[in-house]
Amino acid sequence: MGDRYDGRHRGKKKRTEEKWWPIPPDRRRLWCQVLLDFPPIWYGTFPMIHTRQRVLEGGHTNITEWADLAVRAEVAGFTPLTWLIFRQDLGRNTLVAEFPDHPEHRQKVMGNHGVERTIVDPEEFRAWPRLFAAGYRASEATWMILAGQVPEEFAW
Repeated sequence: MGDRYDGRHRGKKKRTEEKWWPIPPDRRRLWCQVLLDFPPIWYGTFPMIHTRQRVLEGGHTNITEWADLAVRAEVAGFTPLTWLIFRQDLGRNTLVAEFPDHPEHRQKVMGNHGVERTIVDPEEFRAWPRLFAAGYRASEATWMILAGQVPEEFAW
C-alpha cells in the first residue's frame, strides 16, 4: 500500500510541475500570493484557506486555473508584482465606468456557490508590462490599453 501511495504522490507532483512549467517554484508561491486577491475562479472558502496556508508555508497551489493564468501572464510579460499592480489599477471604478469594453462588463466565470469572477486575459493587456517598464505610470498604462491608444512601439 505504501508503494502505491508513493507512486500516486509522485504522479501528482509531476502533474503539478507540468501545470506550472516553466515558472520556478519560488515564483509560483508569489503568483499564488497575488492570485489569492485576484483568483481567476472561486472554488470556495476552504480551497482559499488551504492555498493561503500553503503560501505561508512556502508552497503553492495545484489549482489548474491558477497555474494556467500565471503561465499565460508570464508569457505576456507580467511578473507576480506587475500583475498585482495592474489588477489593482484595473479595478478602479472610474475605468469601469469610462470604458464599455472593460473586463468588468464582459461575461464572468462562475465558481462555487455562484460566485462570479471577472475574466482578465493577460494576452489582451500584454503591452502593460512593457509600458510600465518604460516609465509609464500604472494608471496611464492601463488607460492607454483600454482606450486603444498604445504607442506603436509597445503594440505586439
